[in-house]
Amino acid sequence: MEIHQLKYALAVAYTHSFSLAAEKCYVGQSTLSQQISKLEKELHIKLFSRNTRSVALTEAGAEFVQRASIIIQELEKLEQSMMGYSGLLKGTLSLGAITSLGSIDFSNMITIFFAIHPNLQLNIIHGGSYELVSALRAKTIDLVFCAIPNVDQYPDINFETVGQDEYHLIVSSRHPFAKYGMIDLAQAREERFIFHHENQSMCDTCMAACQEAGFVPNIICRNRNSTLTLHLVRAGLGIAFLPAEEIPSYGIDGVTQVRLKNPIRKNIVFGYLNNVEPSNLVTTSIRFFREWCQQKTNSSTLLPLL
Repeated sequence: MEIHQLKYALAVAYTHSFSLAAEKCYVGQSTLSQQISKLEKELHIKLFSRNTRSVALTEAGAEFVQRASIIIQELEKLEQSMMGYSGLLKGTLSLGAITSLGSIDFSNMITIFFAIHPNLQLNIIHGGSYELVSALRAKTIDLVFCAIPNVDQYPDINFETVGQDEYHLIVSSRHPFAKYGMIDLAQAREERFIFHHENQSMCDTCMAACQEAGFVPNIICRNRNSTLTLHLVRAGLGIAFLPAEEIPSYGIDGVTQVRLKNPIRKNIVFGYLNNVEPSNLVTTSIRFFREWCQQKTNSSTLLPLL
């Protein structure tokens, strides 16, 4: 067994795909597949059940991934501890992140963090809040930036609120709602909705808002790509909920934001496991991200945290 084989197996387990795992590990798919096969032959077991559509862990594979993730984490901690003697912070920081993080200026935060620690490698994984929290619990990522409505349901994770988004109703500029600056959500009971996927926390939040307004939304399409959602809204397929702060950045004409009398808001949080000892890299990252977000909240002018 070799370290890179463990990393390849963990990547396949997380992505459920040999092609995506190869991309994540920066190797060719044939190379990754050969190494997984070699590992399985050495262990005399099958780690993955494969078919033309999906890849799933076997029972033995699930235990292998659990133990392998601990080994990789310990190796990274060892490397980071040794780097501490030279005053350098090295290693790979894996961050899970939802797409709408404009309220905390996520891109600049990551850029400045890397400028302070240029020997790091950053691995940013996008996804829905629930799947990212699952990845954190599986220890395939170190930290997560997401939106979880009920953080008390996760006693093994420390969540810190770092920002807030307000969701508006997005309609075609030809839609009757477009002439109003604000509506009661109950007025949209007969509308067709383009909704978030069920693994995105805002699916639950927006569904609850509709039910509180007295109706179950007619969901005709689910999509996690905001750009595509905006184009579908502009074409007249339906209406959608999206973060107000995010919409202008797409520069898409022909759509209009409509505010809601009872606003839909989500808290942006970052989370990390509280039942494992964090590495020096994770501890340093948590401290920086916390200070960045506090500064972002307290000041409209961001200064680099050098």
